Amino acid sequence: MEVIKKNVDWRNGTVSFDLLNTGFAKGTYQVISPTMTISESVYYGVTYFDVSVADATKYVNFTNPVVQICDAGMRQQWSDVVITDVNTTTGRITTDTTFAADTIGLNWIVTFADYNDATDEQKLYGYIADSDDNLGTADDDAHLIIP
Repeated sequence: MEVIKKNVDWRNGTVSFDLLNTGFAKGTYQVISPTMTISESVYYGVTYFDVSVADATKYVNFTNPVVQICDAGMRQQWSDVVITDVNTTTGRITTDTTFAADTIGLNWIVTFADYNDATDEQKLYGYIADSDDNLGTADDDAHLIIP
């Protein structure tokens, strides 16, 4: 579903909106996930990437969250990456994954992993079921709806 029209009536204290059925009826929907935008390309053999300090603060309170990294077109490029340290002074995010040469680009997006790969803490944060009331499988691609 997509919100296509919204109206706030401040006087009466009501909010109304129109929804459009976008046709997403399969897989796991991730509706609320803090995102980070990678601010520098990653080079061979490192286990970290850099984001803005503001983005880093979005993940500092999670305990070893599992994330996926998507290119600028939101195509998943890395999955099951565990964040092991968040530096809110520099924006450096350290992971359990060693990245190969030039495999993470500028302006790529970091977001929560698919439901079955996420931590219990993450699972409380923002997943909803598909049309069959399933939360997907480990091989199921996420349909990301992120702010």
